[in-house]
Amino acid sequence: MINQSRLCHRFALSAIMLGAALGASALDLPVRTVNGRACYYYEVQPKETVYNLGRRFGLTKAQIIQYNPSVADGLRAGQVLYFPKSEIDASDLASPQSDNTPKESKKAVSTVTPNTSKPTVHVIKKGETIYGIARQYGITEAQLMAANPRLEERNLRLGSLLNIPIEEKSKVVETPTAKEEAVTTVATPPNRPAEKPVEMTPVTEPVAPTPVLPAEVPTVAEAETTTVTPEVKKLAPARISVMLPFMLSASQPDKQAQLYTEFYRGLLMAADSCRAAGRPIAISAYDTANSLDSVAAILALPELAQSTVIIAPDDEVQLGRITTFAGQHGAKVFNTFAVKSTLHRTDSAMMQANIPHSAMYDTAVDGMLDRFEGYTPVLLVPNDGKNDKIEFQARVKRKYSQRSLPVIEIPYHNTLKDSDLDGLDRTQRYLFIPASGTQTEFARVIPALKAYKEGLDDLNGAMLFGYPEWITFRNDALESMRFMNTTIYSRFFNDETSLRSKDFTANYSAWYGMPMLNAIPMQGILGFDTGMYIIQALNDGDKFPGKGVYRGIQTDFHFAPDADSKGTVNYGMYLINFRPSGINEKISL
Repeated sequence: MINQSRLCHRFALSAIMLGAALGASALDLPVRTVNGRACYYYEVQPKETVYNLGRRFGLTKAQIIQYNPSVADGLRAGQVLYFPKSEIDASDLASPQSDNTPKESKKAVSTVTPNTSKPTVHVIKKGETIYGIARQYGITEAQLMAANPRLEERNLRLGSLLNIPIEEKSKVVETPTAKEEAVTTVATPPNRPAEKPVEMTPVTEPVAPTPVLPAEVPTVAEAETTTVTPEVKKLAPARISVMLPFMLSASQPDKQAQLYTEFYRGLLMAADSCRAAGRPIAISAYDTANSLDSVAAILALPELAQSTVIIAPDDEVQLGRITTFAGQHGAKVFNTFAVKSTLHRTDSAMMQANIPHSAMYDTAVDGMLDRFEGYTPVLLVPNDGKNDKIEFQARVKRKYSQRSLPVIEIPYHNTLKDSDLDGLDRTQRYLFIPASGTQTEFARVIPALKAYKEGLDDLNGAMLFGYPEWITFRNDALESMRFMNTTIYSRFFNDETSLRSKDFTANYSAWYGMPMLNAIPMQGILGFDTGMYIIQALNDGDKFPGKGVYRGIQTDFHFAPDADSKGTVNYGMYLINFRPSGINEKISL
């Protein structure tokens, strides 16, 4: 069995199982370990108030705010509240079912047989099923139905309450392995966020020639084989090996290491979402520590040769070593971090997750041609400014020329002036395209473009086409983009106003007790999208990576062979339209 104390020391992302956390307590709420401290937690439901929750839990408003300072600004549906268990239990709180408790809850509690189980209540969330809820609490569908006699799939209404019968005796969850070994419970090290309860498969402690050793993380869906179709059962087990510089030996990992950790956490959330997918999937993570020696030591571990896919770091030399190893052992390398790598051209093991610049430009211009039919491109060319997108402008000229469509070029000196646009026919429609993606050059052209548009009778007669860098624009620059009804192209885009993004963000905070770091792209979402694509592709039955398309929260994945490459390339990308109304439209290409 794996040495728990050594594993905790080596890898702070270990999963934790919370034994009988849902038992009766002072607050009769589930318990989660947050930064080494046991806390009751509760997800705020629509229209709930601090006053109502205070009466329900027997707490004052001041106490709720003391433990959750953000509540002072008001409650939000989906917000997770935490209450330190030791402090709550030390007080003489009862577990009141006040008059504010929903009738469904009272009725559900009355249906439980007092001598066999302790009741807890589950609030139904969007998309949940009877099977999924039963699996979440480790009970059978029959037990759930027995505790809720009127329960049917069509009665799973958002926000309704279900009675969950939790056995008094904590059961040891077992994951089927060759030796039928019991699941190992691994504690989370101090000062590190607790993971969501997951199942772990015990493994034999590997021997590595360097101190940088792997940590085995949850084996996904190994207990699901009885529920899958005969066709899915035929799929062989798959292993996802995550080799990234988590920098666990550092006293304080830098932001980049934290972002890699966030990516990994998102990947685990995807694995949890695919528990019932059917194919046994094992996920292992390894700290490369930004060292080629560490990479070599990890690749020497016996289980690495069993990898189906390896998620690799962004260092080109390390990536090359991993790709050679993968080719020798029939594995694939999923490269999402080394954006400019060209290893996919020469190595069939490589999956290039970021569409190369040349293909990206062609795809973006093709999308422009389809979306802006009837618009004439106007290329803004600085005589002495930045022109880092001059290649893109050249691609526009070539593509439009191939279709015998006109293109206008307007040179300007230093700053685009109103007079530079005097030669345009104001009855025609134009799509302005700068020669740079920098905010500096954007500021030099936007005043004249806005003035031109304001002078038109038809405001749709002038639009702006731009670049991935503009995703970072805020305040006045963003407002100017919206005024110009701007469209950009990008490999990724997280629309923070979308329900999928909001749901994932809330779930991430609930799982890990902290929000994601502010980064572009959001690494937690990137990890989730990556995990969802890989696991779904592994379950498709075709030879990985298959031909499936995954429409992600932030990233689309559609791998296909490239005419000039031995490996495969992800051709997923977007056009994003920043509308004057404040709505963002994301168009998958």
